[in-house]
Amino acid sequence: MSADGGTGTTFELYRYDPDQLRDSVNDAANQAFPALFKRIDDRTLTIAPGQARYARPSTIEPGYTRQVYLLPKIESKSYSENLLKDQNCDMELASSLTNWTDTSNITAAVEVDTTTPNNFMVYRGDQSAKLTCAATSTGTFTLSVTDPTNYESEELNFSIWVYSKYASLVSPMLQVDSDTAVTGTSHSGGGWERLIVSTTASNVGSTIKAGLTFASNSAVYTVYADEAILTSGPSENPIGYETIIFDWDEEGDSIVFRSAPPSHYNLHIVGCGALETLTSGADTITLEPHRINLLLDYAALTFFEGELDQTSAEDQNAILRQITHYRNKTENGKGEMVAPSLKKNLLPAEGSSSYGVL
Repeated sequence: MSADGGTGTTFELYRYDPDQLRDSVNDAANQAFPALFKRIDDRTLTIAPGQARYARPSTIEPGYTRQVYLLPKIESKSYSENLLKDQNCDMELASSLTNWTDTSNITAAVEVDTTTPNNFMVYRGDQSAKLTCAATSTGTFTLSVTDPTNYESEELNFSIWVYSKYASLVSPMLQVDSDTAVTGTSHSGGGWERLIVSTTASNVGSTIKAGLTFASNSAVYTVYADEAILTSGPSENPIGYETIIFDWDEEGDSIVFRSAPPSHYNLHIVGCGALETLTSGADTITLEPHRINLLLDYAALTFFEGELDQTSAEDQNAILRQITHYRNKTENGKGEMVAPSLKKNLLPAEGSSSYGVL
């Protein structure tokens, strides 16, 4: 290591390799499950006509699906708070994508619904947008808000349903004037997903744009979009009123219903997932502050168990005492989380629908 004696130089000394400490925390995040977990609220699954089996969201650990709800699809055109309802937010206007603007690398076309077989690429209504991005190119597909200066310094929340089998290429976006666009979490590639993004409409000059941004890919790719909603003021994107489902079970990687759920709904699935793991560039774990000590106890136990075989005989007794100490702390239950209540396999009341929807 080269010498550095400059004024103001900061040095950090560690008794143990920082990478080894991080690896211990990552191992602990898995070993602590289900005493410590991340609550998963997945709303990405769209009900297909006649389908009774759906893939369990991969973020939920096997056997830890706890609750399932029906979530109605909000109609963007009739939703009174939608700032885009005066435009072609539902892709239903005539036979074109009027009001939408696509950049040169994006080819936009109308996707028309069909029956027998049902066209799953139309999320709601009779049409959706079919959007194709050219190879090694980027682009956007946007709507502009009418009277944008009415929403100066207000929080904007945009959502749009997108079907994609390509991960990390399509993201929701909001842009004020020519400022840098704010983007939300990109599509995971799992089919229909509701993409959301939020920003504050600061210093609005003349335009607010909402829509999608496309990342470059080595080959051409196509996605589908429908039902765009933009709200101003509320602190989150709108969702419909949910109805709980009881007649489901988990089979392997699937969630299976006794009968097919009704159309025009999505599934809200509640479950338990493993905590995130740390990387050198992203050091965030979703955990309430008063539970962190338990995670650190698991990490210390993991660390010293790994150290046991790496030390001399005279130091092993001290390490064994550390192992015993931290094992006792992890077993006393302080800080453990309680999973959401399990709600399934209960018969509906006489005369009611299995899904609470008659």
